[in-house]
Amino acid sequence: MRLHGSLLARLGQSVLSSVSRWHALLSFLARSPLALSAVLSGSAKFRGSIWRSLCRSVAPRRYRLCRSQVFSWTEFLAFVGATQLRQFGAQIYVANLVGLGMAREMGAMMTGIIMAGRTGAAFAARLGTMTVNQEIDALTTMGLDANGFLWCRGYWPGADGPAALHLCLLVGISGRGRRRGGYIEF
Repeated sequence: MRLHGSLLARLGQSVLSSVSRWHALLSFLARSPLALSAVLSGSAKFRGSIWRSLCRSVAPRRYRLCRSQVFSWTEFLAFVGATQLRQFGAQIYVANLVGLGMAREMGAMMTGIIMAGRTGAAFAARLGTMTVNQEIDALTTMGLDANGFLWCRGYWPGADGPAALHLCLLVGISGRGRRRGGYIEF
């Protein structure tokens, strides 16, 4: 009988902890539009210099990473495509394969991976550091809206996703398997 009671107690604790996590997530999602409206109306309390420095530091690094990653992936795609198309005598279509693949699928997917992976991890690490240093508690103690402050710092510098996508598409389509001044030949 004791085993059964302990199983029910663990089940109850598990349900309560998952409900509290869902509540925290939904309350954050409900406060995000409020933070956006505060920023757009000008009533948000954060220094514009911090935001400008974040935009200057995040975007150029992301663009360099996008260029290098996309170029190496287009080279890989061209190499694999050329080896497969060689069997049919259709190496001339390697450039079309890479261009269409980048424009339709790979460009958006790679931009999303780069933005979510690199930028998301960087902001998550920054939030973790702020939590350990109790900076978030300090914001709340000073009477500032910590959610709005952190949301503005994390969202707006990453809002240049369409520009990063266009850069990836431009690099991917213009790269199209070029090697040493010519196309890949076997």
